[in-house]
Amino acid sequence: MLPLPIPRVSTWHYSDRDMPMHNRRVLTDGETAVLTLIQQGYGPQNSIDKVFFNPSNEAIMFVRLLNGMSIVMANLTNLAARRADGTISSDDELKKKWLRLDK
Repeated sequence: MLPLPIPRVSTWHYSDRDMPMHNRRVLTDGETAVLTLIQQGYGPQNSIDKVFFNPSNEAIMFVRLLNGMSIVMANLTNLAARRADGTISSDDELKKKWLRLDK
């Protein structure tokens, strides 16, 4: 059995202003669901206009606390895919283990 790839969630603290903005697209239902969990846990400042797309067309977001500090970088595309295929078994696991929400 092969090991699972390393998830694309990071706690790197660099500015989303340093990342190039690529063509925007509509978020998938799964990506929107992950974004909704982020907004419920960290606040409305993590809005859809803070999502950017990397060259592979993956939806990425620097999740921010109310004070503006970046707490985690989330690849919404990757997290939604892992949730859909069962690698992440529940929204509770997604919130606690991957998004670092204790609620």
